[in-house]
Amino acid sequence: MKKVLQNIIRFLIIILFTCTSGCLIYYVYKLNVLNIKYFIILGIIIFLFWLLIILNLIRKKAKTGTKIFVGIIAIILSAIYFFGLRYADQTIKFVSNMTQREYEIQEYYVLVLNNSPYSHIKDLENKKIGFLSIGANIDKSKSQLHKKINYGLMEYQNTGELILAIENGNVDAIVLDESFVELLKENKLPFIGESKVIYTYSLKIKGEYASNKVDVNEDAFVLYISGSDSRTGIKTIARSDVNILAVVNPKKNKILLVTVPRDYYVQLHGTTGTLDKLTHAGLYGLEMSKNTIQDLLGVDINYSIKVSFSTLIKVVDVLDGIEIYSDKSFMKKTLDGKKCYFNKGYQKVTGECALAFSRERFVYETGDIHRGQNQQVVLSAIIKKLSDPKYLIRYNDMLKAIDGSFETDMSYDDITSLVKNQLTNLNNWTIESIGLTGPNDMRETYSMGKQKLYVFLQDPKSINNAKTKIVEYLK
Repeated sequence: MKKVLQNIIRFLIIILFTCTSGCLIYYVYKLNVLNIKYFIILGIIIFLFWLLIILNLIRKKAKTGTKIFVGIIAIILSAIYFFGLRYADQTIKFVSNMTQREYEIQEYYVLVLNNSPYSHIKDLENKKIGFLSIGANIDKSKSQLHKKINYGLMEYQNTGELILAIENGNVDAIVLDESFVELLKENKLPFIGESKVIYTYSLKIKGEYASNKVDVNEDAFVLYISGSDSRTGIKTIARSDVNILAVVNPKKNKILLVTVPRDYYVQLHGTTGTLDKLTHAGLYGLEMSKNTIQDLLGVDINYSIKVSFSTLIKVVDVLDGIEIYSDKSFMKKTLDGKKCYFNKGYQKVTGECALAFSRERFVYETGDIHRGQNQQVVLSAIIKKLSDPKYLIRYNDMLKAIDGSFETDMSYDDITSLVKNQLTNLNNWTIESIGLTGPNDMRETYSMGKQKLYVFLQDPKSINNAKTKIVEYLK
């Protein structure tokens, strides 16, 4: 009986070690981050361990003490492999989710005036409803609402005309994208307090994402980084409050970061007439933002990545806060309305306050330009804390926290290929940062009509400098 029990234990140890070692090799292969020769070396080492342990456990002449020792080693290695599998599995899922950019979601609100007799969508049966005539998915929005009720369609060129129509009684209700509603709130228009939402619906928009794919380890490429201000998820269409081009030259190990202010006064791609703030391009989808920047700088963007505000909050909180430096004392409310107080000097902040600090621009004379500097302060503080070895043990927690907060049209193979190249060559990258500048002003915008908004006018000199730099890095 004792011998049978010993054989069962040895058999279980063999199965455990065989499964964990085999799975580890597969996951390392799936990660695709090791050069082939290092992958082969790893496979040979694991195979030799496997052969040594199996032979010692099944050899009849092996001493009992030796078998116990080898069994313990097999269990320890299996435990190590198991934790390695957890980390690898989390990484694979994270990158896979990040590259599944198949669609965007657009949320719509049906609004009526507070003093109107309508409180339910059915109350608007056969009533006049106003829509914006602009927008890539506006026809789909109209059709979606028609599935719910019949209504008389009225169209208007911009948000200002739409609001005026309901206030003058020309329509009974209006339909606005959630992002436009947030835009009205930000600009503190009285209509927000005079109206109410009685119905919401959403569209799932299949993306037609064009990317000029290249060999990311051989060819220079341009990556567009878009920071979305969506409150409801990374897939929701929203304004783009951060707009950065990363021009990457893998042969020269150089990266150029070109920051375009969110309030830059630009011609939205495919439109004519009145210009608009760059951030408003995001109201019409990520491709509109990408194409507008391509038009502005005369560059082909190869890839794009979208990041949500929640990403910053989650990363900072996982790191137990970060220390930032503020060159001015001020108070800023978070997205939830909480107050964050910033004193001149160094201080530790939570994720929500780090985001508030990154978004503030009104207390500074240079507005958006100073906000970009604050974003660099926050990013530097995160990198500094991430370099602390003790946070390596939180790797899994960090990936879980930020999972679903990134989205890119780079492929899984492109991303892992870049990592593999870095691990193989251990290159030190030179990073240069520049930003577009210009004078500020109050101007009418394409999206908001006659309502004048704060903008940054284009500075041809800074634009031409950026174009020259981009060409230099792409050589």
